[in-house]
This record gives sequence, structure tokens and C-alpha cells, in this order.
Amino acid sequence: MALAEDAASVLEEFVQNEIQAKDRVVQDCRTNAAARDASIQKFLKANGAGQANPKEEQYGKAILSSYDKAQVYQEEKI
Repeated sequence: MALAEDAASVLEEFVQNEIQAKDRVVQDCRTNAAARDASIQKFLKANGAGQANPKEEQYGKAILSSYDKAQVYQEEKI
């Protein structure tokens, strides 16, 4: 016969799983933003600041979107 878990243990496990899932999403958002930023920095290093990066606006929006999404998930954990 399997041991019955009490409600508090089940709830605690559920909450921990939810927090871990949100942590993974936040980490993915930060990784995505860092990758886009690194791409912009690589272009600047290779071509200098005088030349416009054709993808900088697109990457900038993606970075801001990633940070906004990470902030939402971070606030949900509280």
C-alpha cells in the first residue's frame, strides 16, 4: 500500500515545481537577451560604431521583450 501524502506536502511540491518552471523561463529570457546583445557588440567590434547595424533595431526590440517577459515571470514568483 502506497503512503498517502498530506495536503501540505503536495502543495509544497506543486509550488516548488511552479517556481522551478518560472525560473527556467526567466533564465531562457536572459540567455536570449544576452545572445542578442552579444551579436550587437560583435558587429560593433567588427565594423565600428560609425556603421549602422541593420539588425540593431530588431535585436533591441527582442532584448527589451525578453527582459519584459522575464520581469513578468519574476513577479509571478513572489
